[in-house]
Amino acid sequence: SVGLSAAASRNLGGPTSEGFVGDAAAKDHHSHTGDLLQRIATELDELPAELYRDERLPFKRLRGHLRRLQQANAPTRDEIYSLRETLKRTLADSIERIAREAEQHEILFDKAKRLLTEILQTRALCRDQKHDADLEKLQRQLTTQMRDKRVSLAAMDIFFTRFQTLRDAVHHDINQVEMGNFLLQRVTHHLTTMGYARLDSNTTDQPGRRHDAEFALPQGDRLRVALQPDLRMAFQLTHETETVLEKALTGEALEFFRQQEARWCRDMKELIRRLVKDGVPYEVQFEREMPQESIPIVVVETADELLDEEQDVRRRHKEKRQRYFT
Repeated sequence: SVGLSAAASRNLGGPTSEGFVGDAAAKDHHSHTGDLLQRIATELDELPAELYRDERLPFKRLRGHLRRLQQANAPTRDEIYSLRETLKRTLADSIERIAREAEQHEILFDKAKRLLTEILQTRALCRDQKHDADLEKLQRQLTTQMRDKRVSLAAMDIFFTRFQTLRDAVHHDINQVEMGNFLLQRVTHHLTTMGYARLDSNTTDQPGRRHDAEFALPQGDRLRVALQPDLRMAFQLTHETETVLEKALTGEALEFFRQQEARWCRDMKELIRRLVKDGVPYEVQFEREMPQESIPIVVVETADELLDEEQDVRRRHKEKRQRYFT
């Protein structure tokens, strides 16, 4: 501080030891030592108050030692000289320490500001509520310490460690979601070039959720694609029918489904080959023929049925309005 620097630049205690000897021969010993002690006392009183509140510094003890000398009958020249030199060294050391701590605090504060910026940027990318809540808590704790000027090296180490863990989790979620969307796009592209028609797809930007898609095979039946959050992919064939009475496949319908199943088995190997060429190291880990009684059946409405259903809805709505207004 300014007060501390000014105190250290003064010639504490007045004359040097050589001057003290010369003066002692000319002046009364008690009067002169009292004057020197008063000068030292004045210098101590003018020091900033925070120096006395800092328990790490010896200024309180120096003031106590000064009072003992002032109360003594005849303090020696060596005792006064020793106190003066100790005060000089203590002031110089304190200035150096305060400057060092101020520099360290400035460095830590800059690191805290950079960390706060990274936390805000990561929160902007975060898609997981729990991770965002943890980042918000970390942000609140850091800003509190910055506001109160209590940023310490130990606290910054803890903040950085926690942030790195959360940042890695957020980046992992982002990579998983983007990879899932990319894979579904490539699967859609490859299947459409192989003659499949996309019926529906469900992409997501939320981590931990499944991507789904459905395709129509050439000549009939459907293929369901499920892409898990861990990027494992599953496929399932379903049979299309126009009647709800068809509970299990038999006869020609079963034979047609088996043909489509064989076709898909061949196409699946081609799809995997193309995905590997895209840079995705997929391989078939599990494959089995669908048991006859377990074949999923989807009821498909014809265009005429859809139109009849729409007209029926309109008719019921019109009758309801007529009853209301009559």
